Formats: sequence, structure tokens, C-alpha cells
Amino acid sequence: MADDTNSFLGIGPAQPPSSSPQHDDIRWRRANKLTNRYRDSYRVASLLVRLGGIIKVIGFVLGGIALLVGLIGGIATGSDREAAAGLGIFLLAILYGAIIVFALYVYGVVIAGIGQLLQAVCDAAVYNTPFLDDENRAAMLSLDE
Repeated sequence: MADDTNSFLGIGPAQPPSSSPQHDDIRWRRANKLTNRYRDSYRVASLLVRLGGIIKVIGFVLGGIALLVGLIGGIATGSDREAAAGLGIFLLAILYGAIIVFALYVYGVVIAGIGQLLQAVCDAAVYNTPFLDDENRAAMLSLDE
């Protein structure tokens, strides 16, 4: 009799709610859809972070090429005419290369920052969703790797 009263009041040992196969199927489909959606979001975020890094490297390469072309042009011009003209071309190439490096580096940092923000938003969404259990969350957040 005491067990009946305790279970009626909800004091007794917790009994897991009986789940129907249809209910489990719906939960599985929801979790599967969310997993695919979050996985795609993480891929886009990772692509943006990598793209930002590539843009930064391209900036340094183009700046180096501009510096090299300016050096070659300065040497060629300086040997044919006055040395001041060659120095002027070289200094302009340094300025042009620095502008290229700075602009593309800043642009790459902005793109990579957008990717990092998207990853943070995805992490918050995965953490707060009620449709995934802890194992799925850990897998999505790559905590087991």
C-alpha cells in the first residue's frame, strides 16, 4: 500500500516512461535532420576559416611578387639611367606591396573571423538543442576526438 501511495505522489523510484516505437522513430528522424544540418553548418564555418587563411597567404605572396618586380625594375632602370629613378621605382614597389599585404591580410582576418563566429553559433545551438542527447552533442562538438 505504501508503494502505491509513493508512486501516486511521485516519490518512489523513477520509472522510465514507456516509449512507443513511433515516438522513438520521430526522435531519431529529428536527431538525424539536426545532425545533418549542424554538420553542414560546421563545414561552411570551417571553409570560411580556411578561406580566410588562404587569402592571408595570397596577400603575402602577391606582396612579395610586387616587391620582387619592383626590385628588378629598379635595378634595370637604375643601371640604364639615374640611380634615383631606380630607387624611386623600388620604393613605390615596396609601398604597393605593403598595401597589397595589408589589404588582403585584413580581408582574410575578417573572413576567418566570420567563420569562427559561425562555429561559435553552431556550438551554442548544438549545446542548447533538446532534440539531441549528450552522446550526439559530444560527437557534434568533436569533444571525443
